[in-house]
Amino acid sequence: MPGQLSDDNWNVVSVGMLPMETIAWGLLCSLLIRRPLAAAILAAAGVSLAFQLAVGLRGGPGIDYFTLAPYVDALSWRVVIVTTVLVADLALALRWLRARSAMA
Repeated sequence: MPGQLSDDNWNVVSVGMLPMETIAWGLLCSLLIRRPLAAAILAAAGVSLAFQLAVGLRGGPGIDYFTLAPYVDALSWRVVIVTTVLVADLALALRWLRARSAMA
């Protein structure tokens, strides 16, 4: 069907979300935590937990976590979660920049 993504393209789009999620969670944790290693560890945990939350929200009983299908099906929830995190990043970054300019 025209306008539909093939399975191969859909998998690329789904996996392509991972860098965006990593950047969003990494930025959020680095804005909230002063210690870089702790921020990196929490960012990795945030990506993983958000990914599993999206799969859980999308799927029902009997999800086969050992196949790629539930992870691809959860793409819409992953976009919602990463957009929410990016909005929080923006708000925190603006607050941080205002505080820095007030000190100067």
